[in-house]
Amino acid sequence: MFTDGLIELLSSEDDLDVVGQTSSIDGAKRSLLTASPDVVLLDVQLHDGDGFQLHEYLNGECGAQVPAILYVTGDDRLISINRAMSLGAMAYLDKTGGWEEVARAIRRAVTGAKTLGTNVAAKLAEYSFAPDSSKQPLSVREIEILTGISEGLTAKEMAGQMGLALPTVRTYVSRLFKKL
Repeated sequence: MFTDGLIELLSSEDDLDVVGQTSSIDGAKRSLLTASPDVVLLDVQLHDGDGFQLHEYLNGECGAQVPAILYVTGDDRLISINRAMSLGAMAYLDKTGGWEEVARAIRRAVTGAKTLGTNVAAKLAEYSFAPDSSKQPLSVREIEILTGISEGLTAKEMAGQMGLALPTVRTYVSRLFKKL
């Protein structure tokens, strides 16, 4: 539904043409061979993998002719933002930012300018200017999570054993990385 709405809104812009749409890596590879777009919008989560896999494929296949890659995603994890930008993404946008933010990022990308969505930039600022967490002691739950990691448990296994939601375990792991 998000994709359909975004396509309709972007297609209504005079200076933007939508030349294809797919929700899989394989579909994107086929479309990109025939369409040769200037810009590719990617989500981190795709049906048959993730956007990073497709981005790496494009970097390898297209060489200097890689289209501008813009991530439009619900994944606001710092590790995902960093990976996308490290791969050469021209933008990382949160799906809640609105289609105008996407259109603006597309226009900026074709001029070579990078863009972070408003919500993404706020998250990075919050993280970058947070107090030094390395001086904070580990909580009891963080010690339990660290013990689980040292025992080779997956986040899913720890969530089940501790009665936590999987995203909660991932949050604890993220906090551990900051502190350690």
